[in-house]
Amino acid sequence: MGWMEKAPIARVIVGLASVYLHIVAGADIDVGPSSAVSASLGKSVSMWCKVNTVTSGLSTEWTRGPIATPTLLTQDCVSVDSTKYSVNPCDQTNHNYTLVISNVQFSDAGRYACGHSSMGSDRVTVTVIAAPQGTRLLNSTADTKVTAQQDTTFLCETKAYPAATVTWEVDGTAVTSGVTHSNSPRDVTTQLITTTSTLKHMFQKTQGSKTVTCKASNSAFGSTPAVVSVNVDIIWPVESVSLNCTNSTLHLEGAIVYCQCQTVGGNPAGMVKWTDVTARPSPYTLPIDATRGNKIFRCEGFNDVNTNRPSAAIQLNVAYPPSNVGITSNPVSPLLADSTPTLTCEASDKGNPAPNYPAPQGTRLLNSTADTKVTAQQDTTFLCETKAYPAATVTWEVDGTAVTSGVTHSNSPRDVTTQLITTTSTLKHMFQKTQGSKTVTCKASNSAFGSTPAVVSVNVDIIWPVESVSLNCTNSTLHLEGAIVYCQCQTVGGNPAGMVKWTDVTARPSPYTLPIDATRGNKIFRCEGFNDINTNRPSAAIQLNVAYPPSNVGITSNPVSPLLADSTPTLTCEASDKGNPAPNYRWWNSSNNDITDTESAGKSVITVGPLTDRDNRQIYHCEASNYYTINKPSTSPNATYTLNVEFNPIISTQASPSSTVKEGDDVTLTCDVTKSNPTVTSYVWSRTRDRNNGVHNQSSYTINQIQVAQNGTYTCYATAQSSRHGNLVGESSVTLIVKYLRVSVESIPATLENSSVSIHCKPEGIPASFVYSNWQFLSLIGRQPVDLQRNQNPLVLNNVQYTDAGTYICTASNSQFTKTSNGTLAVKYAAKKDPSSDRVTNLEVSADIGESATLTLYVIAYPKPTSYSWRKINGSLPSAYNQTDLEYKSTLRVDRLRDSDYGTYVCSVDNSIGQSVFLFKLERKGKPDAPSNLEMFNVSAISITVQWTSNKDGGYPQTFLVEYKTDDGPWISTSAVSDAGYKQPVLKKVPNLQPNTNYMFRVESRNGYQDGSGKQFASGGYSDTVTVKTKGKS
Repeated sequence: MGWMEKAPIARVIVGLASVYLHIVAGADIDVGPSSAVSASLGKSVSMWCKVNTVTSGLSTEWTRGPIATPTLLTQDCVSVDSTKYSVNPCDQTNHNYTLVISNVQFSDAGRYACGHSSMGSDRVTVTVIAAPQGTRLLNSTADTKVTAQQDTTFLCETKAYPAATVTWEVDGTAVTSGVTHSNSPRDVTTQLITTTSTLKHMFQKTQGSKTVTCKASNSAFGSTPAVVSVNVDIIWPVESVSLNCTNSTLHLEGAIVYCQCQTVGGNPAGMVKWTDVTARPSPYTLPIDATRGNKIFRCEGFNDVNTNRPSAAIQLNVAYPPSNVGITSNPVSPLLADSTPTLTCEASDKGNPAPNYPAPQGTRLLNSTADTKVTAQQDTTFLCETKAYPAATVTWEVDGTAVTSGVTHSNSPRDVTTQLITTTSTLKHMFQKTQGSKTVTCKASNSAFGSTPAVVSVNVDIIWPVESVSLNCTNSTLHLEGAIVYCQCQTVGGNPAGMVKWTDVTARPSPYTLPIDATRGNKIFRCEGFNDINTNRPSAAIQLNVAYPPSNVGITSNPVSPLLADSTPTLTCEASDKGNPAPNYRWWNSSNNDITDTESAGKSVITVGPLTDRDNRQIYHCEASNYYTINKPSTSPNATYTLNVEFNPIISTQASPSSTVKEGDDVTLTCDVTKSNPTVTSYVWSRTRDRNNGVHNQSSYTINQIQVAQNGTYTCYATAQSSRHGNLVGESSVTLIVKYLRVSVESIPATLENSSVSIHCKPEGIPASFVYSNWQFLSLIGRQPVDLQRNQNPLVLNNVQYTDAGTYICTASNSQFTKTSNGTLAVKYAAKKDPSSDRVTNLEVSADIGESATLTLYVIAYPKPTSYSWRKINGSLPSAYNQTDLEYKSTLRVDRLRDSDYGTYVCSVDNSIGQSVFLFKLERKGKPDAPSNLEMFNVSAISITVQWTSNKDGGYPQTFLVEYKTDDGPWISTSAVSDAGYKQPVLKKVPNLQPNTNYMFRVESRNGYQDGSGKQFASGGYSDTVTVKTKGKS
């Protein structure tokens, strides 16, 4: 990767991860949407990268992980793992690259960075969060019963990350009192936090049924929480019993008493039971038997909640006649005239009630029985007749209260037989509904009776029709097939107590259990109330609202299929039979992601997109549910819709064997279709990013023996033809990097001797990291290069000599190649004697008088010599000489030597650098000079190599003898060694020596000069003596 992350200047702790941020306004690269991004589990997350300063030819990359060892995710628009990462949109023109991470998992959390060239960027930290999952009520079923005015505990559990926030509602109203929460540690496997929330709530008796809802949400779930509800039926026991009976004051044997027993309070509606006999309905008819004692009848009220049953009772007060009536006098008989005795009348069995003893006779109510019924709020006429003399005074009472209004009296003439006057009294009276039973009393008195009148009474039972009906049912809003509805039907008003009748069937008791049948239409159940008075029966009704499921669910798209990538179509889900109640719709896709919809007119619409290639073959599910399907699992109808998304082909390019190749290798570019809809039909390779200017039209493109000029970016365009959307084109690029090496040596200027010079080696190539080998030098007269044991670049030569002139060879390497180049150094210097062994200049020439002598000068110089001049010191040149000049050679030949020709000659050589002077001696022939510069080389245990310098040969061929001896031994001579030339080195290997022994060496020169001594050779003398010790045996 051709970039480095910028050094961090701030450190921020996010969650449990350390994130390094470099936040600089106007930096080379910006990333967003922020430095910390939350991604929802299972969904996608996007992060954009904007390169503000672009280096041509370098790519932009998204990486993940530590700064030192990042993992490459994408390069420009190409993803390493296209199933996980993509760059969408990838705007290479404006240098915008958006990284999309699909199907986010907890393992995707971490630090992501975008880089280009040597520029780094801010890092984006991704925190993975999960919406609440598995939200459920732990201790409640779909419908549950709770007791009023007692604390009820609800438990709600959900799993999410970060931890979910749980709220409670009762019938849509938020509840905060009695709520507690607890969070578990984060699970190491699922990475979720389990939140348990508890609601402790007390319902009131008057609240009926309620819906308790638990809602769980976090930042991953947005504004739509996960919801779970329970329907709560609030129940409590029957609280009391009301008991109303007719004619409840005094009852004659054989009379009928009607008692209405009703429960007060309680849910479900209560039932009643008479404890004297097997459970009876209410109202209950009590027959009055002949028992004279009073009898108690008790009514109990209850429902399923009661543990103690409240009750009410009636005690029957039965009337019976007095008996055994007798009269006594005081004083006893016989009585005395003028006395005023008292007569006492008494029944020994007083009866019930206590008897009266009237003086008026035959006092009676003419139009009323002992017990009579009258209609409330209507005038009722009572007639009372009595016979007495004088005429009786008649008064009326109702329940002991005198009544004068509506009273009239009439007296008949005194009967001639009985001598009594018949008095008839009329009472016209209206009773009210609330008065219940009353006693109407007629009292007749006259002076004969004193203060105790004759009394006759009638029990009046005030009756009126049932006025209305109250009907209370449980779960009266919506009913499932097979459910049970409990209805309590009660009469309001009326005496005697009313009875009820359900009109759909034969009269039933109340409460009445209504079974819900399978009929989908609504059904009405009516309850009538009545008693013996009613001519019109009041009624109340319940209309059963029966739930049934929706059906025939279908999904359509707009626009119709096939769809185009980047479009935003809508999907509409509708059930042709909506069911009852109207359905709610739920959407999800292949990834089990719930989708928010818009519902209206019985339809549900969602918007999908912008569509991408990943949406092709994505299956969308729509489920229609209502009250029926919620309570009957697996009954919700659903439909599926598979997206047919056409898109630009998703392709990838690669180079084989690699996108980085060596110059001269073959490379094959391959364009692979990762995903396409419709199928790809053509390919074009281009180097100009212009698919109309291609270099190849197959998916595979082979470049043989690739050259550096062929490196760069190759783009493959793959075209798929859509019948609806036209040509869909996908593109992918691969950048070829051709590894090569070029080495050159910079031109070296000619250099004066004794100055300094730098020789530059200039490699270029890929990789651009170079290693230099030791410089090599090939002199102008050399045959093989010499390793200079120096690998610096540049190579610096100080105090340059003419011997430094020649070819300098640079060897450079990168990881792929090793190549050489050379440059020639020319050293400018004045003429010098040529050191070549085949161009030896003999500065001491010997010849006898009359012979010819040749003085030859071999020189080297740069630039080449421009002139040679000869002269003789202390004299002039001989008269017979011949000078011959070549470029690098000058010869002075003297013929027929005379004595005056001997001496010292000077040859001056000129070039542009300067003049050089060379001295020659011309002498008579004689002995040679002794050798000089004796040295020893290659000393071993048994041999030594001897080297010396040859000097003047005296005008004759010269040979040399090497002599050696031990410390106490004689000198031993080797065979003769030929002369190598004037001032040339001569070598001789001496074998067969003794190990670890000191030897002395010397060299003698000889030639053929005859000095008259008769010796065959003339000795020029010996060199210096050198002592050396051989090595010991190893």
